[in-house]
Order: sequence, then C-alpha cells, then structure tokens
Amino acid sequence: MTAGHDKRDNHDERAGRGGHDPHAAPGDDGCGYDDGCGYDDGCGCDGDDGLLAAIVGAGPPPGADAAALAAHRAAEADVALLGERLKAIGDALATAPGPRRAPRPEPAPGPGLQPPGGRRRGRRFAVGAVAVAVAGCALSGTAWLLAHAPGGGAASQAGGASDKSVTAPVAPFGDPAYLACARQVVAGEVTAVARTADGAWRVSLTVTRSYKPAGAEGREVGFFLDRGAVPRDVRRGDVLLVGVPADGSAAGYAAVGAAAVAREGAAAAGALPRAAGMSCAR
Repeated sequence: MTAGHDKRDNHDERAGRGGHDPHAAPGDDGCGYDDGCGYDDGCGCDGDDGLLAAIVGAGPPPGADAAALAAHRAAEADVALLGERLKAIGDALATAPGPRRAPRPEPAPGPGLQPPGGRRRGRRFAVGAVAVAVAGCALSGTAWLLAHAPGGGAASQAGGASDKSVTAPVAPFGDPAYLACARQVVAGEVTAVARTADGAWRVSLTVTRSYKPAGAEGREVGFFLDRGAVPRDVRRGDVLLVGVPADGSAAGYAAVGAAAVAREGAAAAGALPRAAGMSCAR
C-alpha cells in the first residue's frame, strides 16, 4: 500500500461511519491543513480552490507536495495573465472616445417660467432699441414743429421768450414752404359738406378772404379734406381756412371756427411775402 492509502485509511478510521472525526478541531477535515481547500490531493478538494487561493493571494498550504506547489504556481500565472488582460481592456475603454450625444433641446418656457438669461438680455436689448427709436421720433417731431412754426425756429423762440403764454399753432399756414406748394389758401363760410366713400370731406366754400391767389373773394370753391384734417365734423355755416395742394390732392389740414381762422390767417399773411419767391420742392 502507498502512503496515500495509509493516510486515507487513517482518515476513515478517525471519521468512522459518518466520514468525520468528532474529535477533530473545527475546520480540520483531515487533509493535513485546516482551510478545507488546498488542492486535489485525494481529500475531496478540487483545483478550482487552488485558483481561488491564488486570486486572494493565499500561499500554498504547509506541507504541500510538489504537485500542489506546481498547481499553485500555475494558478498564480493564470491570475497574473488575467489581471494584465483586464488592465488592457480598462485602459482601452478609458481612452476610447465615447458616443457623441445630441444636444438636448432647450425647453420652451411655459407659464410662470422665466426665460433663459440670453433671452432676457435679448429682450432687454430689444426694449432698449425700441426706446431709442421712440425717443428719436419724438425729438424729430419736436424739431419739425419748431422749424415750421410761424416765423421759423428762431422767431418762435424769440416770441416765446417775450410772451410765454403764447402757444405756437400746429397748423402749417405760417410756413412759407407750405404756402409755396399750395394752389389755394382761402378762408370763408361752408355752404355744402358731404362725406365720401373713403371717409373724406367734400366741401364747398364761399371765399371771404383769399391769401393765394389774391382777389378770389366772393367765389365758390370746392375741395376735399382728408379724414382727421379737422378736429371735429365740418358743418354747413362753419368758418374755414384751408390750403389746397397744387397737385390736386385732398387738403391735410384746415382751421375751423372764427378764432382759429383769425389766428391761422394772420400767420399765413405774415409768411406769404417769404413764400412769394420760393418754388415748391415737392
């Protein structure tokens, strides 16, 4: 009999019919070491336990024979090779470019949500641009009114300095350029008035004062007034001052009422001498 057979017989004698020595220390299965694993030495343990021991870094058991030592070295070599392969795979995954993700669409601001900061800046810029444009229009309109007031800009400023209670009229009858482009500038009493299909006024007037051309008093003249050319509806019997454009289009402004006609007529009379030598620039 070999030494292996003697060892197995000795183990069977100690274990009895149950295959285990009741007096053995815990973990001692009779394989010669107390971890219950080892290698395939005839004790019922297989080579996978040797590979596990190499993975966890455990050394060969005490008293291991040459075959067990060779199996342990082979297991350590396999574990080392496996570690190198895993490291190479990890390095490749770490350096490989990942899949490009499509940009996530920006959610549209719903009710009660604040728009993103860029839209707020764009909105502030747009609001500022509109404010600048409105201010420019207001300044341009003010400059036009000052330049076209009776007597011109300088004269109006001088007059305002001497009498601040006088308000320059908005009507253009004191503007020589306006008078130069007018075919008729007449005042008189309205004898007939009617609305056209587009809302303009068709007016007939008996002339009581003719600024341009001179000497047309007593004549009956007819013309059209644009919508909004007068502050109120024109009625028969009203006193009216109007400038009829030379191109035959509807008049854009008329003074209505005795007080307004007297004021605007005086402005027209003062501007006519300067308009006499001017040609219409339209």
